[in-house]
Amino acid sequence: MKSIAPSPEQDKISSLTELLQPNVSCHGDELTRQLVPDQLDSILERRANEYKQHQLRRKTHADIIIAPANSPLQYPITGFKVAPLKKSMIPGLALQTQGRGKSEVYKVSLSVKSGVLSVEDVLDGDQVEGQGQSNLTISSNNLTQLNDLLSRVTYTSTIYHIRTSDLVHFFFEDHEAMFPIMIRRPSVPVLYDPGNGDQFYFVLEFDEGDMTDGGCLRRIRGFHQPLPGYDGCFLVDGVINYFLARTDAVRSVGFDPFLKRVGHTEFFIDGLGKLLVASCKGLSVGHQTHRAQDKYDSYRNQGKLDEVRKLLHHFFKNYLNYIKY
Repeated sequence: MKSIAPSPEQDKISSLTELLQPNVSCHGDELTRQLVPDQLDSILERRANEYKQHQLRRKTHADIIIAPANSPLQYPITGFKVAPLKKSMIPGLALQTQGRGKSEVYKVSLSVKSGVLSVEDVLDGDQVEGQGQSNLTISSNNLTQLNDLLSRVTYTSTIYHIRTSDLVHFFFEDHEAMFPIMIRRPSVPVLYDPGNGDQFYFVLEFDEGDMTDGGCLRRIRGFHQPLPGYDGCFLVDGVINYFLARTDAVRSVGFDPFLKRVGHTEFFIDGLGKLLVASCKGLSVGHQTHRAQDKYDSYRNQGKLDEVRKLLHHFFKNYLNYIKY
């Protein structure tokens, strides 16, 4: 029987078969490098240069800047939400200062533009000026009494708008603080019963490796942890082809045109560290029943050589020395 020598394409497919064998570690043979053509040195140099530029683009200042406690004014620094034209208590207002004489008067003032301020349950003798106006002044020679009055300050917007904001100015002596009030009309929730369906999700383990060889990436069936507050939802790195996402988030990752027919897991690889992904039980997307169509399948399904090209693409693009799906 006549023997036939394997073609170069068959050699690549044979190497691919070895590459796809299960492996529990990134250590061992330089698997993806086996698939690189003859110009290995040139490709490694270009790949290393691209990786350096990638690191420079992603470099950020990691130093944490701490603002010193140089103001006695206490207020909701992140702001808070109110409904339009509805009175709401401003949380957290207080004056934190001590060591003054008993006869000295503490005096604070607040001002807004799109609403009015008031103090609830004002008693005779309380020194409050500007009730129901855009400028409010509170004074007392007792710090405890002053903070009690501040704890009852309310805000009411005077302009109807479903999504706008106001800015509060809070003054004491030479100190001034500002914080926002978000005016929002509450929305009625709109829910859809998703029915029952199957879940497929995975996590990606990525080790950056070193500057010479590149990283290691593995796709593993599983999840990171349950999503707090959402029963049946899990934090993952990737899901099935059918998913809902914010348009701007998807555009920030983009779809690689080189992988236009086989870019499922690859999209989530590119989104690793950029997208927060969750998979939830009870969600389903209907799909037309599959019927075998040889001509269509020949275009839709990737062949062995397509897999080789895809792995070569990962070798350079993602700076990978090892990949396992």
